Amino acid sequence: MMLFAILSIIACFCFLKAWKHLNYWKLRNVPFEPSSSLIFGNLQELEKTKALYTILKDIYDKYKRIHKFVGFFSFMTPSMMILDLDLAKEILTKDFDYFPNKLKFYNKNEDPLSANIMNLRGEEWAMKKRMMAQELTPHKLKIYCSRTSQECLKLIDYIKLKGEQKNSVNIKDAVLRFMTNLVTAIALEIDADAFNDDLFKEKASFCQNSSTLTGIPMAIVESFPRLSAKLGTKMRPQQIYFYVSILEKILKTMNFKHSSSVRNCLKMKLPFKEAATQVFTFYENGFSTVSHFIIFSLYELAINPRIQEKLRTHIKDALVKHKEIDYECIMDIPYLNQFCYEILRMYSNASQISRICEKDYENKKYNLKIDKGVLVIIPIDGIHFDPDIYPDPYTFNPDRFSQEEIKKRHPVSFLTFGVGKRSCPGDSLSKIKQKTALVHLLRSFRFYVAEETSVPIKLVPAMSRRTDGDVFLGVEVLHDEMEF
Repeated sequence: MMLFAILSIIACFCFLKAWKHLNYWKLRNVPFEPSSSLIFGNLQELEKTKALYTILKDIYDKYKRIHKFVGFFSFMTPSMMILDLDLAKEILTKDFDYFPNKLKFYNKNEDPLSANIMNLRGEEWAMKKRMMAQELTPHKLKIYCSRTSQECLKLIDYIKLKGEQKNSVNIKDAVLRFMTNLVTAIALEIDADAFNDDLFKEKASFCQNSSTLTGIPMAIVESFPRLSAKLGTKMRPQQIYFYVSILEKILKTMNFKHSSSVRNCLKMKLPFKEAATQVFTFYENGFSTVSHFIIFSLYELAINPRIQEKLRTHIKDALVKHKEIDYECIMDIPYLNQFCYEILRMYSNASQISRICEKDYENKKYNLKIDKGVLVIIPIDGIHFDPDIYPDPYTFNPDRFSQEEIKKRHPVSFLTFGVGKRSCPGDSLSKIKQKTALVHLLRSFRFYVAEETSVPIKLVPAMSRRTDGDVFLGVEVLHDEMEF
């Protein structure tokens, strides 16, 4: 009898806690998207039938004309989606002290790769940001541009070879090999020779996988990142740390004359294991963001031949002026910059900008209160595909990013690199790699839709935007490339 009474009390307590949780926003008189799942919240379809960016966009589209903000649940975390651009700007800039961090899992001891600059908080984040800033001076960007050009020549030879063997080329495979070579060369001064070594490319691609967790374990880690870290949870597959251990040995034995990223880690007297982790993170982040950009760029060029020819003409004009593909040439092609921004608008690698509220927040102008611990979300695709901001948003149009058009839009209408103090610290390096690769490729090839090309391109319903399977394009060699 006593046991039954105790169990009844526990059951009632659990029911009350679950009821209060599911009615979190209703009890605060905040408009919200209903959820019937205690564990997955409004993300029940994630990685089953919908990607995260699609789920968030659907909520944005449903409420943007009705409210300035709306509550929902990101797994078990009470989350507030900001629907008003002026409010979003205030939260990301003026009120940064209330929202300085991301609600991200990292476990420095058990899962050191998770302790990267995107996830770190407070002074640890600030220190890593200062360290990265040392890598992004104009002088070093010119060096990275030159190194990217060297690796592009190998990519061109590889595509030519594959094009001779078959009518279409697996662009995704070629780009992943190229990025393996490029990032390894920049970070470690090592020639990966991924165009001839399938194993190296496969292992590098494997290292893109951000997490092995799915379902309930992922929901728990995403909802309670700090508790999960204390419990020793690991998100990364253990095989990755085999490569980190090898990298640690390399750092101990090699003399890095040119790789300032490595030298800066060692100069700061980081332990070799931590230095290896930071260099690997540099490798990993560069690999995924730039490779995805190039793949989506070539796809859009293939299905938009008029834009491809226009961009090629602008590149030709710049090469006539500068005589070679260098940093100054790359920076002197305004239409290339417009093209890149349109790719990043339509194919943002991130799904959201997220900030955790670190202390109770009140904004009287918007009649808004946010409790400490609430996750604030700004949906990137919702804004990037909002027809009120970008008319006919599903049409690829680089002219949207002419200086005249940019001035017409709100400063928070483009979010791929973030806004404010926690914006992406490596965007300038990514842009140099992306632009340099495109200039070389468009100088050498014309891309077109082949029989094997999937239109529209197939995507995986995941946390971020990724292609599903191989990407084939037709490739025509431009024999007059040296006359540019």
